[in-house]
Amino acid sequence: MLAETERDRDAECEVTLSPDRMRQRRPLRLPATGAVILPFARDQRGVNPIEYSVLAAGIALAIVAIVSSVGGTLGNAFQNIAAYLG
Repeated sequence: MLAETERDRDAECEVTLSPDRMRQRRPLRLPATGAVILPFARDQRGVNPIEYSVLAAGIALAIVAIVSSVGGTLGNAFQNIAAYLG
């Protein structure tokens, strides 16, 4: 039953164009890239939140790098202290 349902749905979606209609078709024309991008490049709304988010991401990355490099050294120091006391 499922195959028949799929076949019926595919038949409903099928589009046939006459040869006359095919000759009338024109290529799709897209706007120039500059016409699409330039309005966004000129728009200055939301620049400050983006700058702050990039700054926050940089600070977070620096914190992760420092903690990962110091964390191993700090762990070794605590292990040496524990071995000395233990």
